[in-house]
Amino acid sequence: IVLLFFILFFAFQIYIRHKNDYNIRNFVHINSKGGCGSLYVNGELVKIKPEKIPLDILYEDENMLVINKPSGMLTHPIEKELNGTLVNALLYKYKENLSDAQGELCRGIVHRLDRNTSGILMVAKNNRAYSYLKRNIAKHHMQKYYLAVVKGVIKEDNITIDKPIGKDSKQKYKMMISDNGKQSKSIVKVLKRYKDATLVEVQIITGRTHQIRVHMASIGHPVYNDGMYGAVENIDGVVGQVLMSYKLIFPRPYDGKLIEIQIPMDDKLSKVLGFLGKAK
Repeated sequence: IVLLFFILFFAFQIYIRHKNDYNIRNFVHINSKGGCGSLYVNGELVKIKPEKIPLDILYEDENMLVINKPSGMLTHPIEKELNGTLVNALLYKYKENLSDAQGELCRGIVHRLDRNTSGILMVAKNNRAYSYLKRNIAKHHMQKYYLAVVKGVIKEDNITIDKPIGKDSKQKYKMMISDNGKQSKSIVKVLKRYKDATLVEVQIITGRTHQIRVHMASIGHPVYNDGMYGAVENIDGVVGQVLMSYKLIFPRPYDGKLIEIQIPMDDKLSKVLGFLGKAK
């Protein structure tokens, strides 16, 4: 009996330890693909907190709006950073009047910009508008243009980069050119050449994660100050890649009227160009 007691006791301890380890491992869980979806802590859905953060609204109607996202702001909350994002700001202003097609973490979000990429970003107020906009993105009925400063002097005036992009096999958050990746196409136009840098306009035909950053690095001209893809610079006040979404042409839900929005260079891009203009 004593032996049976000790066997049962130790079996129970092993069970408790395994259960606690399982709970720790599953304390935070994102039910999603690509970082969107819903966040659960101990099985409970986490509601994202609305925050009073100013929004630069470029266009708005009853179904959608277009935002100018500043550099340094996450598009939506992530597991380790739930505050200060565009979604927090949208929830404060629009409350429940945002699409939930991508879950709580990405309320209203149609497409994303990297934290340190600024510029134009679409937001859907309802799921029908979300579906309409995503469908038109998939059919290439939208035209998205970026401005970027890249390392080195590009000799050609125009370049088309058509290389598949997939996840980097060695770094979790990095992407790479991969034969097993998704088809990705960027059209590059040189706007101005500097001593050791080039200002370019990039139209993305597809919209892969880090597409411009990966494509430009693949031809030996990484985006200026993009440490992840090999172009670290030291300019006071300049954080992250020098890249912005500056022009968007899209069909408006649901009449299909083409809306064109263009914004001026942000402070980061202007500062870097000023610095490059002084270089001898």
